[in-house]
Amino acid sequence: MENKLKELVQAVLPESRNKWALEWKKEKGNVVGVLTSHVPEEVIYASGMLPFGVSGSWEASTPFASIHRPSMSCRYCIHVLEAILNGELDFLNGLVSIPYDDDFKTLWYLIDYLGKPGRPYMGTFNHIMYLPHVNSETTFPMWLTSVHELKDHLQRAADRQISDDSLRKANETYNTTRTLLKKVYELRKREIPAITGAEVLGLVTASRVMPRDLFNRSLTELLPYLEDRKAPLKKAHPRVLVSSDFLDNPAYIDMIENTGCVVAMDDLDLGSRYIWNNIDTAIKDPWEAVARRYLDVTSPFMVNWKKYADQLIGWVREYRIDGVIDFRQLYSYPREYMSTYVVQRLKEAGIPYTFVRRDYHLSGVGMLTTRVEAFVEMLQGTLSNKRTSPH
Repeated sequence: MENKLKELVQAVLPESRNKWALEWKKEKGNVVGVLTSHVPEEVIYASGMLPFGVSGSWEASTPFASIHRPSMSCRYCIHVLEAILNGELDFLNGLVSIPYDDDFKTLWYLIDYLGKPGRPYMGTFNHIMYLPHVNSETTFPMWLTSVHELKDHLQRAADRQISDDSLRKANETYNTTRTLLKKVYELRKREIPAITGAEVLGLVTASRVMPRDLFNRSLTELLPYLEDRKAPLKKAHPRVLVSSDFLDNPAYIDMIENTGCVVAMDDLDLGSRYIWNNIDTAIKDPWEAVARRYLDVTSPFMVNWKKYADQLIGWVREYRIDGVIDFRQLYSYPREYMSTYVVQRLKEAGIPYTFVRRDYHLSGVGMLTTRVEAFVEMLQGTLSNKRTSPH
């Protein structure tokens, strides 16, 4: 079973991540790239197409993207554009996104102008949804309309209707994924977690590139083994939480854990925030149900900063976290805007915190390691003082 775990954890690696999509394309049909975790993948899955979580090129050099985009812009967007232009994503039949920020809008208009990807297969399928920044009864009808517009685009592309029952089935399938992955997250609460932070990120990102039924079966088979497993860690303390967006390379988490700590919880759009809340299947209309779930997701894009901070602090308490590492991607401005509020809330809660800026592709490991090591040593000193304190 260790090999099964390894296979799933490594599913997002460049040499592995496309294989299930290519098999799906050969046997079942179309594959649709998803650029952010705000896109309701259930609607795509209900159409009979495979939603595919898009990773950018992990190479340091971006010669094609650099023609069109300045280096001082969202690094994820740059590396996605590189993957599109260098042919890594030629198998996609379309892309779906939201306008996460101005960099995403620029990326969207550029790939649509260039006719990438998917034009040879499906015509002008590339689609951008309009997600409000606020979750309220005023904004919900607008978002529900956007979800129905996605449905209409998919129906035209697939030349088939998406029934309410097919969406209900997709909602249940994706809820199963979230439930299974939350069981994995429960295993991180142990004194010695059953699984490393890097392995958890690998599992979540695997769910985004594999057919969901296959992933659910694989993880169901794996869970009994994980129940009896202890993660191969250098040290089980201090316990840290890593917060970031568009972080899909487990090597970054490996780097943090190799400094002598355990990433016992995360606040990632491709981690905890991706799987935390299920769709309420008690809601009679499956379209309303899926729309309400995605409008309620916390992220720097949404102006629900209090809820975001409350959730983060709750995870710190629940998972007995000793410190938070804000692992900000370069030029990801929504997180920069939100950070002042979140940092103040963490300070008020007495939670040790540091921030480190990173690129999208793995780089600057020496400098990043030094920064993280200094924070981990500080946490170790605090824990040591607590153990020796007579009080």
